Amino acid sequence: MAIDRSALVARLQRTLLDSPDLAMMILDRSFTIVWHNRAFGEEFKEFPAIDGMKCYDVTGNGKPHQGCPMAQTLQDGKHHRGMIDAGERYFHFMTIPLGDGYVAKVHSYLPKQPFGMEE
Repeated sequence: MAIDRSALVARLQRTLLDSPDLAMMILDRSFTIVWHNRAFGEEFKEFPAIDGMKCYDVTGNGKPHQGCPMAQTLQDGKHHRGMIDAGERYFHFMTIPLGDGYVAKVHSYLPKQPFGMEE
């Protein structure tokens, strides 16, 4: 049986975009959210309407944080990743340059306790 790779890739794309575990958004060069998936919206309870807001306003920072991966990607056109201590959990993220001043940002949260040790 031959593998239909294009169908598998299309299935993967749909699955990733709809993933409940990966919050994703697309931002323009001014840090404005132009699209986000359901997981990102649910994470911020659609605060009140996320599309059109600056990403740093949604998170409550009021400005890009020092070492912002989005700013780095806009500057050098490369992928960046990192982790931030978000209190009860770690915020793991990566940026993906899309060209024409657009960047995708994918993030997930990781527990601070070892896996399998959550209460």
